[in-house]
Amino acid sequence: MLNVNIQLGYHQPISKEKIIEANKNENITFTEKIAESDVVLAVGDDSHFLQTLRQHQFSTKPIYVGVNTTGNRGFYTNYLVEDLTYIFNERLNQPHYSSHELLKITVDDRTPVHAINECSIRSSIIKSIAIDVFIDDFKFERFTGDGLVISTPTGSTGYNKSLGGAVIDPDLDLIQLTKIAPLSNNQTQSFPSPLCLNKERKITLKIRQDGNDHPIIGLDSEAYPVFHTKSIDIELTADKIKLLQELDTTYFKQLQQLFFN
Repeated sequence: MLNVNIQLGYHQPISKEKIIEANKNENITFTEKIAESDVVLAVGDDSHFLQTLRQHQFSTKPIYVGVNTTGNRGFYTNYLVEDLTYIFNERLNQPHYSSHELLKITVDDRTPVHAINECSIRSSIIKSIAIDVFIDDFKFERFTGDGLVISTPTGSTGYNKSLGGAVIDPDLDLIQLTKIAPLSNNQTQSFPSPLCLNKERKITLKIRQDGNDHPIIGLDSEAYPVFHTKSIDIELTADKIKLLQELDTTYFKQLQQLFFN
């Protein structure tokens, strides 16, 4: 028996009742209890999917199913509303899924938080931010500019790509550091390209500039409200999120659909 939890975005063109009516599978029950979920159905768009992950505290127990209500398939919401009957009655009988790594972010001595796409650190005031960048406790550089983005392979097609970062094959367990408007002059030098590191590496960012001890920290599409930040540790976790996929769906087919079609 599969326990399915439905997470419906605001102002959607379909109700929970209509979603449940699409199910004819006797092996499926619906639950409001997040902890009991074997399958989490996120109905909305990719932004709502990310909110659903956060609501479920990035639990790696369930299989997540993204259903897009805009009529266009997203990266995570790769099914449409008209696919619901097929999902319930066929697809979940023999689920095939892709796995997606998570970032673990620890700010000072606070409880770690997670992100599936990226963590961004930006100045909270209209001036550059200075950050000492450490790789495995080795001081690599002092960055000065608008901010930094650390992304997973899955997240490399988002904010990272818009900054000129590389798109990473998700089969490569890498973490990527990309810069936002770095300063480069005779007083300030910054490594001139994005940096890809293997999954064993840990990135530590130490905030240096006066007045920027509470930078804006972004976790995927949400701000993480913290103050008086001194140090941020970022690394890939061994945990992976499971996303329902079609058997013939590949990462490169998704890229083609998202960026060319």
